[in-house]
Amino acid sequence: MDVIEFVLTLVTKLLDLAKFVAEQLSQVTGGFVPANAVDDVALLILLLVIRFGHDYSKKILDILIVLVSIYIFLLILPSILALF
Repeated sequence: MDVIEFVLTLVTKLLDLAKFVAEQLSQVTGGFVPANAVDDVALLILLLVIRFGHDYSKKILDILIVLVSIYIFLLILPSILALF
């Protein structure tokens, strides 16, 4: 296995793990996190994992985390407004 295959395999496994966690989060919240937001929550979880692992990319990941968090908030906003 060369380095590129290893990195691709690692990223795929991390995305699968993040998607699993996001799906469990959606089930635990009883659908409060919409099904179309699960992939985005998985991306946010992956960014958070990477953020805690590498200090050199801290600023770029901080910006990406904020942008993805805002996007997820906008996806969840209809569920929040439906409560009122």
